[in-house]
Amino acid sequence: MRHKSQIDIQERIPKIVHQLRIQAQNEQSLEIVKVVLLNLGHKENELVTSFAKTKPSLQLFNEDATKIQRFQKLFSRLDLAGVKVSHRRLLPKDWLTLWKTNWRPAPLTKKMDVVPVWYKDKYKPRRGCDAVFMDTLLSFGTGLHETTQFMAQFIENEQGRFKSFMDIGTGTGILGLMALKYGAQSVCAIDIGELSVQAARDNMRANQMYFNVQRADIGTYR
Repeated sequence: MRHKSQIDIQERIPKIVHQLRIQAQNEQSLEIVKVVLLNLGHKENELVTSFAKTKPSLQLFNEDATKIQRFQKLFSRLDLAGVKVSHRRLLPKDWLTLWKTNWRPAPLTKKMDVVPVWYKDKYKPRRGCDAVFMDTLLSFGTGLHETTQFMAQFIENEQGRFKSFMDIGTGTGILGLMALKYGAQSVCAIDIGELSVQAARDNMRANQMYFNVQRADIGTYR
């Protein structure tokens, strides 16, 4: 049986989401596309970058079909060399899990791997390494982003030098879990998003490690 908060979250998930996928021949071309989207008002964390099959691509998800189609026409007019733009409509069962297709176990730090929970049974750790098991509900913090890896390595380097840890904007809870693994006795985490708080709690259960996580804005947190 699902918890009431999980049901409420599911009810707020859009029925249809439109995906704009932009493929480029190289990272430089894709960076130009990214700058265009940022200048049009999109935030950095709304853009998903992928390098599957050595061809870089950028994906933008939006509920507004008109807005997506307008972006598609804009890129057609720009006629950027080596840039291909496509649009498709996704149902929740598709877009909630689309990003998972390219997520595999990978090094998070020198001594820690990040492993999707669905790989837990068949995962073989690197020699002398530990692992943190993760899933996400559209939350930031899979271990694939440079900022997450940088902070995780910082926590590892500071092992034994801290007893408490606060994670503002916890996302999936990955850094809170890292802090527990490297000596923190007390971890407190907050995030403004309901999906993030749920993802963090799910990941705590997956790793059998627990800390205090709440839904809050840093401006109102007490």
